[in-house]
Amino acid sequence: MFHRHNPDFLHYSHFFDLKKSTEKHDPLSRQADESYADHTDELPRDYVSEKRSSPFPTEIGGTSFSGDQGEAQKRVSLQTMQHHAQEQINKLQKQADLLVRQAGEIENRMALAEKIGEARYNFKPVLLKTYYLYQKPTGNRQLILTLIGPEEWDGSSPYGKLLAMVRQLGDSTWETLDPDLD
Repeated sequence: MFHRHNPDFLHYSHFFDLKKSTEKHDPLSRQADESYADHTDELPRDYVSEKRSSPFPTEIGGTSFSGDQGEAQKRVSLQTMQHHAQEQINKLQKQADLLVRQAGEIENRMALAEKIGEARYNFKPVLLKTYYLYQKPTGNRQLILTLIGPEEWDGSSPYGKLLAMVRQLGDSTWETLDPDLD
């Protein structure tokens, strides 16, 4: 049996001192204390010395514990991970689409450079200057690169059909300036 003079009971002793100090000033608390005075010599039955709190039950008769809280946290964590992973996948897909488009543009420029390499011209091309690529309609359908545009001819062009308006880039590839002509 624990008693308030017992050394194991010292940390509860301040509670009783506090009640004694309020008795002098509050007559209603004195009546409550007198009815409680019979029970102050014992500690509650569920009192455990140096008990630590825990989020889950550690003894029989402890508060109930639901394992669903951990499962709910796992679901939220999984949903968050899926959301962020999907965002990263979408960003990577956009980057991949851009790279595929850029690769296609480079392939088109290389194909055009090969055509122009087969064309006949008697000048050294200047970077970023506009040129016109024609194809003769008869014979071997020879390609011709010239500085003269179709609007500069009186009547029809002696070089045939205009295939593309082009310019040479710094990497020695060529790009089409008027995509409607392709």
